[in-house]
Amino acid sequence: MRDTGALSLALGADPESHFGGKGRLSIIRKGRYHPVYLFVRGDSTIAELQWQGPRRVVYRVADSDAVFEMKVGHMRRKIRAVDHDGRGSRIAVRSNRDYVRRKMRIQMGNGDNFIVTRVKNERWGGNRLEVHKQHYVNNLLIFHFSPSDPSAPVLVDVERLMKWEARHFHMLLALVSARITLEHRWTGK
Repeated sequence: MRDTGALSLALGADPESHFGGKGRLSIIRKGRYHPVYLFVRGDSTIAELQWQGPRRVVYRVADSDAVFEMKVGHMRRKIRAVDHDGRGSRIAVRSNRDYVRRKMRIQMGNGDNFIVTRVKNERWGGNRLEVHKQHYVNNLLIFHFSPSDPSAPVLVDVERLMKWEARHFHMLLALVSARITLEHRWTGK
């Protein structure tokens, strides 16, 4: 049954082997002038993100040959990613003017759409980006980061609902973390 796909249809989703369910990831910056961002879960690195110039980003999944090549648009409002099948996904904000108050949209290559909402925590000075689908009540991913300190690790809470969107797990991580690191580059620190 596993070879025919009947088991995955009966379960309602095809859980992928690299997605382990609810947990917390840390995105750690290594390097100063040409930083590499490592996605760490527990003691293992699951992916890395590297800027290659001012507008090109490469996201590599560890223990896999999956690579997402991303390009930042000319007005820095859109980041487009292409996967190994040639399908394009993107994260976009309507305007960079007062971008802290605007929602971002993620459009996947297969037609799924996600919404990214920013919540500003005044008490600790940090921000939080919440990723959810339009008709989901709960969040899929929550990114905690400090906009003023690019060397501080970015913490990512993976919620249980993410198991139904496991096929988009790495693409969501790639697009949202590329947006966060792009905002860090604007601050010039």
